[in-house]
Amino acid sequence: MHVHVLFEGVPELVFPLFVANGVTGVRDMSSDLALAARLRPQLERGEVLGPRLVAASPIVDGPPPSGRAPSP
Repeated sequence: MHVHVLFEGVPELVFPLFVANGVTGVRDMSSDLALAARLRPQLERGEVLGPRLVAASPIVDGPPPSGRAPSP
């Protein structure tokens, strides 16, 4: 499932909803890779309830930017 949820505080709210609705894996587009790196081991150990997580990449945008700025 293609999602945009890797922002501070958001995964903890929506990941349990994914699982409750049968979603077992997500691919986050325009990812905060640092957040993904912190969450993935917690998901794998069962410390955080959520689907398997693939973090694609930070947003790829060019001049002039058309989307949100990438996370630092």
